[in-house]
Amino acid sequence: MVSDKPFVDYTISMNTRVRCFDEDVEHDKLVWHRDGEYREIQVVSGDRWQLQIDNELPQTLEIGQSYRIPKEVYHRLIRGLGNLVVIIDEQDPRKAWYDAR
Repeated sequence: MVSDKPFVDYTISMNTRVRCFDEDVEHDKLVWHRDGEYREIQVVSGDRWQLQIDNELPQTLEIGQSYRIPKEVYHRLIRGLGNLVVIIDEQDPRKAWYDAR
């Protein structure tokens, strides 16, 4: 089965999955989008990949660091070098750290 998505997901638990982006993913597949859930992503691997959130400059994703993506906020990835692997945790919207954003 061929997927139109620029990534492959592996489910870890109900709210957690590993997502892998191939280093050769086409730039036009990494589109602006928004998600229906709050997310925290932790970078496992990838070099010079960037996350851009609406109305912000792109930020380089660092291995071992976590990044928060609010629910329904447009964002996109910008391709770097090597495969990007992230752990995605879909958070409960009542968590206090989202209120601080």
